[in-house]
Amino acid sequence: MKTIHILLVINDVIHIELLGQAFENRSSLMTQTTVTNLIDARACLAKYSPDLVVVDYDLMDGKGTTLIGADSAQVSIPVLVLTNYEDEKVAREVIKFGASDCLVKSEATLVNMPYICERALRVWRYIREQKKTGEVDPILTYYDSLTGLPNRVLFKDRLMLEIAHAERNNTILAVMFLDLDGFEEICDTLGKCIGEQLLIEVAKRFVNTVRKNDTVTRHGEYEFTLLLPGITHAEDAAEMANKINETVRQPITLESHELHITTSIGIALYPVDSNDADILLKNADIAMYHAKDQGRDNFQFYKTPLQSNAYARMAMVDDLRKAIKQEEFMVYYQPQMDIKSGRIVGMEALARWRHPDKGIVYPAEFMNIAERTRMIVPLGEMILKTACAQNKAWRDAGFTPLRVAVNLSDLQFNQQNLIEMVVQVLKETGMEPNLLELEVTENTSMRNADASSYKMRELVDVGVRITIDDLGTGLCSLSYLKKFPLSTLKIDRSFVNEVIFDVNDSVIIIALIAMAKNLNPKDSCRGS
Repeated sequence: MKTIHILLVINDVIHIELLGQAFENRSSLMTQTTVTNLIDARACLAKYSPDLVVVDYDLMDGKGTTLIGADSAQVSIPVLVLTNYEDEKVAREVIKFGASDCLVKSEATLVNMPYICERALRVWRYIREQKKTGEVDPILTYYDSLTGLPNRVLFKDRLMLEIAHAERNNTILAVMFLDLDGFEEICDTLGKCIGEQLLIEVAKRFVNTVRKNDTVTRHGEYEFTLLLPGITHAEDAAEMANKINETVRQPITLESHELHITTSIGIALYPVDSNDADILLKNADIAMYHAKDQGRDNFQFYKTPLQSNAYARMAMVDDLRKAIKQEEFMVYYQPQMDIKSGRIVGMEALARWRHPDKGIVYPAEFMNIAERTRMIVPLGEMILKTACAQNKAWRDAGFTPLRVAVNLSDLQFNQQNLIEMVVQVLKETGMEPNLLELEVTENTSMRNADASSYKMRELVDVGVRITIDDLGTGLCSLSYLKKFPLSTLKIDRSFVNEVIFDVNDSVIIIALIAMAKNLNPKDSCRGS
């Protein structure tokens, strides 16, 4: 293996000694020349033609970036710049100059410098290969162009450094995987531009919430990762997750739209859950999905059994995809009764999955996965068509006309083509629009109240009735409730189930029914 020659331009004697000790263990693979100023550094560049340069940002005779040159396109070898403190502005400036990376000069960084240099050389060679086919912006190698946050490449680098530091000092670190709940629905409703503005605002909130030595990264489209080094207890990670949940929960106003968004967080700990960077990140991802399963807007620590749950979830996704294609779903109808007369006045369509191996599978087992994979969209349309076609068949057979209520998920309600889809289904099945009732949960209606009100009115104009479901469990503002063109309010079962035994539930239900009468919708209670 070829020996790598490193030029160190360091102005601190103690740091020079630490670096010397670090490289000593790799003496057969690496050699280094050490100088303390820019004049000697330029002479060594000409004399030795090193493979890589490590330089202090602040030197006695100038800035270390002057060693790189004014034109980043002319940089011929990788350069790592060391700073005394973390400053994202300085980091971006350094990267724009053409440096491969900007690192805070901590003990962990210095001790692991041989590894850092090896990795920087690998990345450098990769970029040079990429440039043969197209121009590559060096800053995009380590930073997200939209939010300015570090990207997953830089996160992995810092995670491996902090793992080495934690191992040497017998400390704990936490890796968090964060997913924004409901982000896709906002983009579907308000467009990509609003979505990007939302990501920028959320990123700012993350940065303002964490400690200075923590790393926040944009990991995917609406996924973020967080590295918390040097924590003492798992409770420290839990406290930070609580702070993040709280700050994201606060309303965000963009272009006159008041948006409500939450985040689901998964946490994995070193060394409890793994001492490998990739496995830690994977375990945090698994824990994040567990947080989704627990109702979103919460955090969960990784637990070993979750691994098997993750594989079960993957199998469920595959089965669900096949089930939609092979039409394994059927619809049951739950009657809705008028309490005074005892007459059936309508029915609610309930989806059931006729699984070839498991038998009947209830929505609680598959609906969350259908939502996350967006399979809820074709599934929801299938259920709507089936319910409308069956209702029309009963009508044609001479039965008394009855309304059929169909639930719309958050993702379905926020589809841009919802109105067109409903109109098309009604046209294909021939069912009268006034016999269709679409149910939207309280939380869904309030995710973007103005857009929800507009969409509801469009549906009402078609002739469809609108119901607010699970009333009393969400964030519904009375000022918006009176603006929604509602036919029915359905009080959540958590109030109805204990109405006989709990006087508080009775008082709440009486108040909700009184409010409903003043708003005109007919009262309806949802039971178990």
